[in-house]
Amino acid sequence: MWSMSWLMGLWLVISYWLLVVGYQPTNHPSIHPTIHPSIHPTNQPYERTILTTTPSPQTLLFLCTGNYYRSRFAEYYFNHRAAEARLNWRAGSKGLKIDVERKFNIGPISGQAVDRLARHGIFLAEPIPFPQPLSAADLEAAALTIAVKEAEHRPLLAGQFPGWVERVTYWHIHDLDQATAAEALAQLEDRIGALIDHLRNGGG
Repeated sequence: MWSMSWLMGLWLVISYWLLVVGYQPTNHPSIHPTIHPSIHPTNQPYERTILTTTPSPQTLLFLCTGNYYRSRFAEYYFNHRAAEARLNWRAGSKGLKIDVERKFNIGPISGQAVDRLARHGIFLAEPIPFPQPLSAADLEAAALTIAVKEAEHRPLLAGQFPGWVERVTYWHIHDLDQATAAEALAQLEDRIGALIDHLRNGGG
């Protein structure tokens, strides 16, 4: 009789322990973590990694006679200003009548141009390229081409690239035979500043 009472008592203890301590609801996260509302995959935001690429910059081409003074200053000054304005444009420059023997143009670039650029905090990395002649491929690659003096450069274009004469934009910036460097380069700065504003507002 005593043993039966003892067994019944033990059974009641075990039953109570299973009921109160050992029992866990079927939706408890420790048992079914994959279906708990707080961690169910369908409740997680869907994230995508979007790869973005920066389009290649549009090319601006400056032309002058020797690719030594005006067009070189315009190239470097424009690129500096375009970077400040975060414009996706990049300038280059070429010459229509290069001083191949370097009888008049000493070194890779005009000293006046270098000095004026330095006043704007623009310093050229070495080695500085020497003047380069214009090619048809240069004209084809450019989204915009500017010859810095129409009276001087229209005839040279007509003789070398007649199909491009009317497709080029012309400015009127004198060479050193008709204007000082201070005058001519200040005019280039003004024209390039206006061009930057035009491009920033969606012009081309």
